[in-house]
Amino acid sequence: MPNHAVRGMCLSVLLGAGCAPIVGPVDVEAAVPQSLLAADYRLETVRLETVTELGAGRGTHFDIVGYFNITNDFLQANIDFDDKDAQSSMKRESRAYGSSGPLAPRLRYNPVADRYEAEDFDTLVYLSAFHAFENIWRYYEDTIGDGTRATREKTIVSLYGGAVASAQVPITITATHDNAEYLPTGDVFAIKRVEEQEGIPLAVNWAVLAHEFFHRVFFHHVQSEGGALKYVIDVIWPGEVAGGRSPGDNDNPRAYQVYRGVNEGLADIFAIGMTGRTSIFVGSDQDPTFHLHSRYRDLTGDFADELTYEALTNAIEDDTGRKKCGKLPVDDEDESFINVYCLGTLVARVIYDTADKDFELLQSRVLPQVLKVLRPLGEDIAVRSEEDEGRLSFEVPMLFNRVFDGLDPDLREGFCDSLRGRFSSVYSDIVGCAALLPLP
Repeated sequence: MPNHAVRGMCLSVLLGAGCAPIVGPVDVEAAVPQSLLAADYRLETVRLETVTELGAGRGTHFDIVGYFNITNDFLQANIDFDDKDAQSSMKRESRAYGSSGPLAPRLRYNPVADRYEAEDFDTLVYLSAFHAFENIWRYYEDTIGDGTRATREKTIVSLYGGAVASAQVPITITATHDNAEYLPTGDVFAIKRVEEQEGIPLAVNWAVLAHEFFHRVFFHHVQSEGGALKYVIDVIWPGEVAGGRSPGDNDNPRAYQVYRGVNEGLADIFAIGMTGRTSIFVGSDQDPTFHLHSRYRDLTGDFADELTYEALTNAIEDDTGRKKCGKLPVDDEDESFINVYCLGTLVARVIYDTADKDFELLQSRVLPQVLKVLRPLGEDIAVRSEEDEGRLSFEVPMLFNRVFDGLDPDLREGFCDSLRGRFSSVYSDIVGCAALLPLP
């Protein structure tokens, strides 16, 4: 019997028992960008290289599962964060409390095109996301040069899952639709259901998924291997459970917000390094609030052109929208709160300027060099936090000092020139730049 006929018989019972798993490489129809620089996506035949069982979402690098919910019960677990393998312990605990439903893609085999196709929208999201994650994984591993667990260790991508308060109180505490996220508690990703969004769903937008993947890279470099995990765990995640504005009792609110802003900004610039588009939201449309948020993240827009660290520190209000960014708290008593994505845009723009807005230079040299300083940055955070009685201690110059040291000499002047104009109030704390290119 022809191979096409065998495939058709198996798919006629929706991948029922008795049929051999559909293993890669296998061709499928998926939504993909016309080019990495394009904003439009089309349905095309693509090859999934790492899938081991298409009907069950299994692969060599990641599995896509249905409705996987990570719970925060792991916070009650007795995890020794001085243990070098604390991150693995945390992941085991959180995944043990997690739950998932079956992944049941509705696939059909097209013998003319010799490919598998989706019979419903959810299956199209699944196939498109699988293809996107394969390419994103390859980008971080091969182009950027990551060698941590972020690209060496298998993970989970949850289709329509997320984070819930606890197994006993399964109240969703993260976005429920039209989004994607990385959940460091279990070292997993979650793709949200498409409900209100128009344009390219964030769930299959390569730039958005590359942004989320960087959060995994940052986690493994800075927190897991760099040693900052024990100082961040009590600050970031309990605070986010409480709504994002209530860090733990033993933390530094300013450091908490700077840490998140740096993480978000680096995630944006590394995603831009993959796609070449200066906003990760190009082609994805939502409500007016989302459009304003998208303005904050466009590295070549008027907002990014004019934004400075001093504006965020002093909460300058003007017509550019900076008043929506809030204000960095000065100390523990200051109850100010900043939109961390505004700070992130500043960080991303500095790195973008370092490459002289040249996509090839950004991808081939600047970003791989920035990647290499993340683990030392984590070590710096651990040392400073230990000296500060275990409270998270982190300021923006700590990142930029490490980046200066990690850049090739011919890239440093452009880096310092951008910093001098955008971070003038802390520029003297960036030792290498202050010596190379003093303030006027």
